[in-house]
Amino acid sequence: MTDIRYISTKEAAGIMELSTRRVVGLCNAGKLEDALRKGRNWMVPEETAYAYIGAEKPKAGNGAILSLAVGNTSYMDVVKNSYYVDKTLLIRDLIDDQVPVILFTRPRRFGKTLALDMLKTFFEKTKEDTSIYFKDKQIWACGEKYQKMQGAFPVISTTFKDAKFSD
Repeated sequence: MTDIRYISTKEAAGIMELSTRRVVGLCNAGKLEDALRKGRNWMVPEETAYAYIGAEKPKAGNGAILSLAVGNTSYMDVVKNSYYVDKTLLIRDLIDDQVPVILFTRPRRFGKTLALDMLKTFFEKTKEDTSIYFKDKQIWACGEKYQKMQGAFPVISTTFKDAKFSD
């Protein structure tokens, strides 16, 4: 007997490649098996989301099941627990270009905040050794010049990601 892992409609939408609104509609119509309503929100069994698109839940090489990091902006959490497309060469580009200002312009859901958290995790001087999050990534293979910069700087990070105000 396996435990049912419930995910949010947002996570289910990412797996099913649908809008969150469409997933909620499927839940309301009873088309997603074993979906549960919690207050105003729905929780969908992860297996059900994969079954809806006719796919099996992906498994990591060691048998661990990885999730899609929809909406997760913590680099360390994503690298440990989810599928991650290695974009660490952005670090190399930033170091090599040495421009005074960089503007990241991308549509919503393109990983801007996750990329900034990756940069913070790489450069920030902390008590914890954060190099473990980069040793199997492309940036580490770029050489000692870049490895020396890992964990070497004080970093100030501010985000307005969760600010929900009209002005």
